[in-house]
Amino acid sequence: MSWVAASAGLLVVALTAYGWMRWVTAPPLDEPVALAKPFQLERSISLHASDRYILELRFDRRDAPFETLRSLVGGTYGQRIEVNGRLVDAGEPPGLLVPLVWSLREEPSGRVVVSDTSRGLGSNSWSAEEAGLVLYQGDIESGRYTFTAQLATGIPAFAPVRSRVTLSLWPEHSHSMAMRAYWLAAMLAPVAGLGFLITTAVAAWKSWG
Repeated sequence: MSWVAASAGLLVVALTAYGWMRWVTAPPLDEPVALAKPFQLERSISLHASDRYILELRFDRRDAPFETLRSLVGGTYGQRIEVNGRLVDAGEPPGLLVPLVWSLREEPSGRVVVSDTSRGLGSNSWSAEEAGLVLYQGDIESGRYTFTAQLATGIPAFAPVRSRVTLSLWPEHSHSMAMRAYWLAAMLAPVAGLGFLITTAVAAWKSWG
């Protein structure tokens, strides 16, 4: 095999691995919602792997000062925690209750796979850009689904804050064979990319020689 062919093959491997990684972990659901007023949402979504998925409300940190947003969403320990066998207040604001009614139904049968009304208080994650409130996490089979959500009564205090409802697969919390392949691809893609650069350099050097 020539150096040019080897270089092209490694490039194909790197791009294929990277593209598959993006495809399998792309969020099936990422929709803006306005919590300040009642709304109904219905979306057809596709899950590419049978694995653990996390349903969240995510809030844009750029829209409110930290303390203001924390009073709305709640602190990381806004919920009561267990200490010595008793539930106690962790000392952080619980935030406002967002009673979002949601469900996930199989297509085309319409069978409800999972549904709930969110009652949790307190945020679950903070980053430089967003705060997150987990509504559900659990194993869901791959396939086509209809996601529906309804907020019967708006919460005006959230008017300044942009919000999104997301359903996503987090590789660090995954356990399926597909995600084992993801981690293999994560190791393979940079190695193949480096191999492409090396073989391209060697092929160029030989063509000049």
